[in-house]
Amino acid sequence: SFFKTPILADIFPKVFRIGGPNFHAIAYAYALSILSIFLLFGGSWILPLVALPLLLIIGSKGAMVLLLLGIATKIGLKIMPARPVLILLVGASVVWIASALVLGIRSGDYHVLGFFAGLRDFPANPIGRGLGLGGNLSSTSETIDWSAAQATGSTMVPMESAIGVMLYQMGLGALLFVGFLIALAEKCRRIFERTGDQTFLFGTVGIVVLTANSVLQEEAFFSPLALAFCLILVGVLLGSHERDQEVDASIRL
Repeated sequence: SFFKTPILADIFPKVFRIGGPNFHAIAYAYALSILSIFLLFGGSWILPLVALPLLLIIGSKGAMVLLLLGIATKIGLKIMPARPVLILLVGASVVWIASALVLGIRSGDYHVLGFFAGLRDFPANPIGRGLGLGGNLSSTSETIDWSAAQATGSTMVPMESAIGVMLYQMGLGALLFVGFLIALAEKCRRIFERTGDQTFLFGTVGIVVLTANSVLQEEAFFSPLALAFCLILVGVLLGSHERDQEVDASIRL
């Protein structure tokens, strides 16, 4: 159904999800969305607007929210100072995930069940069980009894939630990784405030929304065309900035 939600199943009972050149609809959607907001904060509106109808057909909620919040942030910067806009961005991300959790609990959504499994198992082993255990690609996910999971409120092992799976696999290390992402997003924000270059807000918006999406979606972190692709572009921005700083310093000397 449209955006894989029962809410719209009666209106759009069946939609063919475009897989893209990599034959994976969610990864393709994230690649489109990340490229779109990268160009958007660089000053180009063409690809973001052209990508919107394609993202609608693909039906990835996380990728669509990423693009919509990127567009909203860009528009917001034209009418109010940057700090309130970014506070609203974080607030909107929290509201989006909280709403998805509430709706998912009511419908027994497997993303929510997988996330709660991570929260359930984390206190029992806070140092983690090791990479490769749990998650969509683990063999343990093949034996999930969905009826039992919906009855108990969680799956047997964490899955379909990057945060839930990371807490299960890495324990406290997952929190360190999320802390690294927060620090990186904050660094991009500080550079934007110092230089006025909106391109750096791509890093802040991308990391914040992808981290929010990771609560209920494994692909947001684990797909190479999602977080990894975003961080590659952020690395290019930060590397170019550091190089320019060194050049300016050498000229002054």
